[in-house]
Amino acid sequence: MQNYNNLKLNEAQFLSVVGVKLQQFNILVQYFEPCWEAYISVYTVSGDYRRRIKKQRKDDVFPDIETMLIFILSYMKNNPLQQAHAAAFNMNQPQVNLWIHLLKKILNNTLEKANCIPCRTVDALNKLLVEGQDILIDGTERPILRPSDPDVQKDFYSGKKNHTIKNLIVSDLNNNILYVSQTWEGKMHDKMMCDIEELKFSKKVRLWLDSGFEGFNPENAEINRPKKKPKGKELTEIEKKSNQQISRTRVKVEHAIGNCKVFRIVKEEIRSFIADFRDLVMVLACALSNFKLKYQ
Repeated sequence: MQNYNNLKLNEAQFLSVVGVKLQQFNILVQYFEPCWEAYISVYTVSGDYRRRIKKQRKDDVFPDIETMLIFILSYMKNNPLQQAHAAAFNMNQPQVNLWIHLLKKILNNTLEKANCIPCRTVDALNKLLVEGQDILIDGTERPILRPSDPDVQKDFYSGKKNHTIKNLIVSDLNNNILYVSQTWEGKMHDKMMCDIEELKFSKKVRLWLDSGFEGFNPENAEINRPKKKPKGKELTEIEKKSNQQISRTRVKVEHAIGNCKVFRIVKEEIRSFIADFRDLVMVLACALSNFKLKYQ
């Protein structure tokens, strides 16, 4: 069985399995434990109201709180089949399914307590931003299983020979993820996501965008977007250098997204069809990336 006492002996292996360094994990568990205690003191594992006080038992599924946290983090990091995860933790598949859906909520509460959850509304984002701040916007997509319904297939077909879901990401120059949009179907264009989310700014900001956001020109924003080559003409040397500078800055949002996709559940094909689950794991991956930056 994978457990904290064995894994902590090899820090490189710990990082590979869990997705965070041992030092960061030890900080995270300090936030995780009170969130777990707050839940389990009121509810049972299955979600029913508790009738008696929870006591430690010899046959508990997890020997300690650290192994419980490793269970959900290693699931996020490696995106295993539930049967494989069951084998790693001496469980059966229904148990794994139950614990994944419970602990993802506890992990969300944990990262919220650590002030690492990105904003989910434009109003919250505007409260977070400061006057004159540089912010970077990009869309990211994740592969999903092909839907069986032909009409639904069309909604999720990305045009790149696969079916995906998409999110809009707003980051700062330090790779902190400030905002994660709702999860949209793969056919959704980056600019259209901005329009539907009504991404506007109440303070003056400098926006760094790629050409996929052509036509997105919100108020109070100084737009920095590469200039497209005119039909039948070439860009001037000044325009080429300007494009290079914009790309050097804008690539940082791709680095921020790459930091999230260390957690393979948002990089590889996600096997769940539950919309809320698909949405939450993206938020958790972004929050974990923020946590790692905060305590690097």
